[in-house]
Amino acid sequence: FAVTVTWDGEADNTWRNPTNLDGDVIPADGDDVVFDGGVTTSSCTIDDLSNLTTGLLSFTVQNGYTGTIDFSGSPALTTTSGFSITSGATFDAANADDIIIGGTFTINHASAVFTCSANILEVRNTFSLTAVNTFDATTNLGTIKFSGGSFTISDNFTAYNLVFDASSSTRTFTIASGKTIIVSNTLLVTGDASCII
Repeated sequence: FAVTVTWDGEADNTWRNPTNLDGDVIPADGDDVVFDGGVTTSSCTIDDLSNLTTGLLSFTVQNGYTGTIDFSGSPALTTTSGFSITSGATFDAANADDIIIGGTFTINHASAVFTCSANILEVRNTFSLTAVNTFDATTNLGTIKFSGGSFTISDNFTAYNLVFDASSSTRTFTIASGKTIIVSNTLLVTGDASCII
């Protein structure tokens, strides 16, 4: 059954070392993963997700966690529910596999840093950058793909490649008033381009 697994960094910075997670268990399919500053602010290297098949339920960074989460592993980091950073953490997806967010992708902290050089960052529901220090998706020629449900893009960001999957006639992507998206290489809309408003 699914559980909440909290990073405590008790031994070192390695995700695959169960001693670094409360309960001394490596997160499994369907688990909620939490980085909580009330527990520790020690950094974490996610270098191997080979034990996951369907993915995590959620990935949450909260409550004053200010460490660096370095995702440089494989296979893809997948969540079926969401991905959230609400503290001044750094999430660095350097030379990583895909990141697939089945639910809401949220960054809401003025000191948060998200650098994505993953092959593809795919968001299948809400994409919200309410507050962020740096959101950089230009390194290593990566791609951001918006698919799934309709949602609003609420802040400025820059991407190397950007894909809007508008294959569903009921899907809309709204760019909030006054916000700018910069695409430095390729912008691709599959389906009906009028879905972008």
